[in-house]
Amino acid sequence: MTERYTKKDVQNAFALLCETAEKVGVKRPGDEWVLQTGSRAYGNAYRIFRVDLPGTGLRDLGFTAGTGYLGMTAREAWEALGCYRRAWQAVLAVREDTAR
Repeated sequence: MTERYTKKDVQNAFALLCETAEKVGVKRPGDEWVLQTGSRAYGNAYRIFRVDLPGTGLRDLGFTAGTGYLGMTAREAWEALGCYRRAWQAVLAVREDTAR
């Protein structure tokens, strides 16, 4: 049986991603990232963006091919967020090794 992922799971993965992004320096202090939750039934994808200033709209984060796209389902979005996070955790591990 396959595991089911919910919007809450994606929101938790997004919070962990933001935490890791700050540690690695991808997300600067004061940056605001937003998660748009999707709905496959209504044709809306899960996406992430940066908000530079209030009222200025959404901007690309630079690592999502310009669209912020994570997937059409909660599972796809959760997996994409996990991939980004694991990549940044690997960078942190390399930095720690070279600092020794």
